[in-house]
Amino acid sequence: MNNFFALILSLTLISCSGKDQNNDVASQQVVTQQKGYKKISNKSSIKSNDASIAPNEKDEIKKLQKQTPYEHSTITTQNIFIDLNLDGNKENFEVNFNDGTIKGNKNWEREIFLDKKSLIIQKQLEDNNPHDLINYKYYFNELNNSVILEKVEFKKETYVENYDICKLNYTYLPKDNIYFSQVDFFNLQFLYALVRDINLKEATEITTRTNQKYNCTSPLSTKELDFLIEKSVLDNNSVNSYNNLAYYLEQNKQYRESVFLLKNILGKYPIRVVAWINYGDSLWGMNNKIAAKEAYKKYISLMKSQNKDSSKIPKRVYDRIQ
Repeated sequence: MNNFFALILSLTLISCSGKDQNNDVASQQVVTQQKGYKKISNKSSIKSNDASIAPNEKDEIKKLQKQTPYEHSTITTQNIFIDLNLDGNKENFEVNFNDGTIKGNKNWEREIFLDKKSLIIQKQLEDNNPHDLINYKYYFNELNNSVILEKVEFKKETYVENYDICKLNYTYLPKDNIYFSQVDFFNLQFLYALVRDINLKEATEITTRTNQKYNCTSPLSTKELDFLIEKSVLDNNSVNSYNNLAYYLEQNKQYRESVFLLKNILGKYPIRVVAWINYGDSLWGMNNKIAAKEAYKKYISLMKSQNKDSSKIPKRVYDRIQ
């Protein structure tokens, strides 16, 4: 009989243990503050109702009860090296993303700082031929104990003989993770390898500006066009604007970019007549004459099948399909 009651008591204790498992684990993890980071230490002898637990530790235990394993907060400190003076010498800065502090050369407080958990590095540069005033502003975040580029805000003003010629204001985004050590700061070629966060109207404006004599802006890349289509959907409302953009690209001798865009257009609108002539012109510009001839033939066929005015077919089309 005694063994029977002992068995019942044992089962009851196991059941209670299962219900309070999270509380028991949390009560064994006492959090203490030490040198700017949270340290969790196991105290197997401490119970959740132990009067020796300080009030602030009880609060931490309650937080832990709501957390799943691996959610315990930590304060991350990152050491970064950057040449802000552009003299070839990199300086070290210790960045704490949790408490918003940066240790390093105080002379650079306006160029490197933390704002809303983002590390910001900014600089203004001048180039006198033509007179360009350029502002770079890089945003970084901490991810998996690494510093990752989030975006770059870029502003440029170009003056010729004191007349304001060109003002640009773009946000550049990385398509993939770019780590801090991989960033080539204050370098336009690195910037152009990213993608501009632009809409269809801005893309058209960029394409028409690159046709000017002065170097106002950089041409669109296929990577940017791909990003543009993701952002500004190619549909019945936008297809005409996209076709115009492809035409401007071809006029700028950006044949590869024009072909990329026209393939997307014709993939959704295979009987769009004007897209076929633009496609033929761009392929011809790439010296892909066999494919260009097929595009021109398709253009002529659609003009006839859709009862378009055949007299409007340009002479170059007939010349090139010979």
